[in-house]
Amino acid sequence: MPSTFIQHRLIENDELNDKEQKWLASAIAGAVISDRHVTSSQMSWLHEAVSFLDQNDADTLISQMKTGSIPVLEKLSIKDRDKAARIFLDLVMIIMENMSISKSEAHFITEAAKKLGIQEHRAHKILTWAHDLLHRFKMRDSFVKFIAEDDVIYQ
Repeated sequence: MPSTFIQHRLIENDELNDKEQKWLASAIAGAVISDRHVTSSQMSWLHEAVSFLDQNDADTLISQMKTGSIPVLEKLSIKDRDKAARIFLDLVMIIMENMSISKSEAHFITEAAKKLGIQEHRAHKILTWAHDLLHRFKMRDSFVKFIAEDDVIYQ
């Protein structure tokens, strides 16, 4: 399945300082491996994330991922709340890539939100929206199959 959400990225690397880039790379790695199921589109997010790290940090993060260890995120103080929100929404879109959100992904995302200073109830509201959106995508796909199975009758 082609990537559904990657083309809708909300935050660009050049908007982030070094500390924010490093945090985001770790958060993307955690989001990608938190359910132990990595899609190719999630890997493209990860490759982009490690591309702006220095080689030592990239190697450390990749090594950590290979062992299945989810990075521990530290508090990231971002005064620009719009930027923090866009970082968080990008993380949510990453976990949506495989068209489901596992409990482990939801837990990781909620913890990431807290580290960004986002209140837990707001993170849960966004996760509810993400679940609803995925449900609508699945319904859309079932409607396509439903219509495709119909007999062709031109009038």
